[in-house]
Amino acid sequence: ALDFFRVNVEDSSQTGYRWLFHDGSRWQAADPKILDARSNETLLPPTLLLRVSVDGSTLEPELQQALTTATGAANARFTPEVLLLPTREFTAFTAQLCSSDNKHCDANVNVDALGRIAVQAEHAAR
Repeated sequence: ALDFFRVNVEDSSQTGYRWLFHDGSRWQAADPKILDARSNETLLPPTLLLRVSVDGSTLEPELQQALTTATGAANARFTPEVLLLPTREFTAFTAQLCSSDNKHCDANVNVDALGRIAVQAEHAAR
């Protein structure tokens, strides 16, 4: 599953995403070894903003800290916005990579319910 978050780092807000799995009772961070990565979280540079929409509604990440630093109640609240199931079912979503001032978006990634990915690069004024 994919979960999107916003975190404050050095007095600026940054967006990112993380991979989660369900252990039968709750969502947990995916093991980076499975992802062939150093971390299960990706934090975008402060100059970029990740905007994600599901069913036409823009998601506003609720969590104000990264999963690796969250504990207790904050850690228990995780519910991913995008599901990627072993049955090859996907939550259809659109992700836009925008400037942090939100004046332009350079790329759109659209994933449909069958997992097909379409990437459109653009430079549109907002």
